[in-house]
Amino acid sequence: ISLDQKDKTRVDMLDDIHEGTVIFTAHGISQKAIQKAKEKGLTYLNATCRDVLKVHKAVEQKLSEGYSIIYIGHRFHPEPEAVLDIDPSILFVETERDALLLPNNLNGDKIFVTNQTTLSKYDIESVLSIIESKYPNYVFDNEICNATLVRQQAVMDQEVVDLMLVVGD
Repeated sequence: ISLDQKDKTRVDMLDDIHEGTVIFTAHGISQKAIQKAKEKGLTYLNATCRDVLKVHKAVEQKLSEGYSIIYIGHRFHPEPEAVLDIDPSILFVETERDALLLPNNLNGDKIFVTNQTTLSKYDIESVLSIIESKYPNYVFDNEICNATLVRQQAVMDQEVVDLMLVVGD
């Protein structure tokens, strides 16, 4: 049974599961969700993609070094949900407006920016240009996965067509 409810976090969705095995998807999962699965006595499999785990580790490392973290992603997607659960101080940016509203008094030269691995490189460019103008000394770790980039480029390289269907998520 696949569970995906836009108005619930993965932690909230675990309230509806009382037995069996839960497979957490490649998008990543928060430690709160894993802990809740354990407390409920559920068997679980963490199928988080290694690229997503790399983002988690980078965020944790930079936090331990005293960096302010800005994370670019899509609201209500499971990947940002897991990253943002790492620490409440992580600043989430989805749109240019979000970037413009970032505080001006962040941690000087210690600003780390990373992103959801499944974003379009075009989604990041405009947001990143605003971040760069606000924090010229930021460190950016672009983590769009290679498979995503290859698919995006394949669409861009297509001949002009009247209709293109993309099957998948």
